[in-house]
Amino acid sequence: MIRFNNLLVRYKFYLLLWGFLFLLNCQLFKKSQSFERLKNIEKYYNYSNLNKIFRFSKAKIPIPFDIKKDSIVIDKKKITTSRQCGKCHKTAYANWSKSRHKVAFTNKLYKESHRKEPHIWCVNCHAPLHEVGTGINDMRSRIQKEDGVSCIVCHVREKKIITASIPQKKPGKTYAHKYEIIPQMKEAKFCGECHQFNFPTAASARNARGIIKYTNQVMQNTLNEYLTSGFIDRSNCQDCHLQPRSRNSHLFNGGHDIELLKKSLFVSIKKIKTSDDLYKLTVYSMGIGHAFPTGDLFRTLKVRVLDNKKKVTIANFILRKDYRNFTSDEQDDEKPAKYLFKDGSILEPVGNEIASSRIFYFRYAVKLTKVLVEMHIDYLHDVSNLISTMSLKTTRPLIKKEFIAVE
Repeated sequence: MIRFNNLLVRYKFYLLLWGFLFLLNCQLFKKSQSFERLKNIEKYYNYSNLNKIFRFSKAKIPIPFDIKKDSIVIDKKKITTSRQCGKCHKTAYANWSKSRHKVAFTNKLYKESHRKEPHIWCVNCHAPLHEVGTGINDMRSRIQKEDGVSCIVCHVREKKIITASIPQKKPGKTYAHKYEIIPQMKEAKFCGECHQFNFPTAASARNARGIIKYTNQVMQNTLNEYLTSGFIDRSNCQDCHLQPRSRNSHLFNGGHDIELLKKSLFVSIKKIKTSDDLYKLTVYSMGIGHAFPTGDLFRTLKVRVLDNKKKVTIANFILRKDYRNFTSDEQDDEKPAKYLFKDGSILEPVGNEIASSRIFYFRYAVKLTKVLVEMHIDYLHDVSNLISTMSLKTTRPLIKKEFIAVE
């Protein structure tokens, strides 16, 4: 009887094992089919493939784009403009239309600067799409110049929509596009193609129509500032500037959004008790995950302190990265045209901090209880301001003007 029970148990065991293996094989078969269907949308998961997929080059050359082979097609019609995308993606398109990405090539500041220094290298970020089969230095070959950094620049290649995650579809509906899923689009490094780069060599910079060769001197350091900030474990570029899945999605607000700057920058003034005429002024950046100002080479935060009663200027303070030209003896074709002389910006917050600051001191013989403080953001070099045809409202808009009690 005992022997029979052992055989029965053994039989049941092998039966269960066979059933388990059969079900496992079915699941593996289904998964293999699923992977086969998804191989074109989940093929790349590391940064080594970003340049291959998006054809990035750190702006050394424009992004090659073949209108016939790359454009997506809906109802047998090629989608070649952002306006066409807006028919379905209404919120993203409406916000992008108000963004600096939209006017990257057409805004007044860029156009005037590019007229003075007409380097094709600049266009490689401001109007990056280049039609395959034409000369890379031929401005007529640039696709969608009027759309600047468009929907197509970030989201379209090889007749597919490139996105960080596959969108949800309503029950009973089918996807309108083929997708390429690139999770790294959610990460800050994706933005570094245009927001982190070095100075070109003096020789390649002089050759306005040539291919750029970079030096080791950083020119725009926004990504690296973020990577060394306390925000790296808290949020990323996309959370603050792209704002996905929100009513502000693709608004890309930043250094040209005066209302945002007004909420992010503050000033305090304290009397130094051990001195009769010494005051301490602190400029704070709140919730900014990189240095400020950042980005464009000559971007400057200017703070002016006025006597509340006499309405005379007490002190002016300049916050920026100060770049200087090399002397004639120091110049070299393989060096950059400029070097960082002094970093006078508000550095990125570190550790668990969400704020950072820069401190200044000034003297004033009269005892102050309240002062008037003006804060401007200046987008041009000091010399360019003198000869610019644009209004100060465009080149140096007022962020805030307020009375501040002296502590």
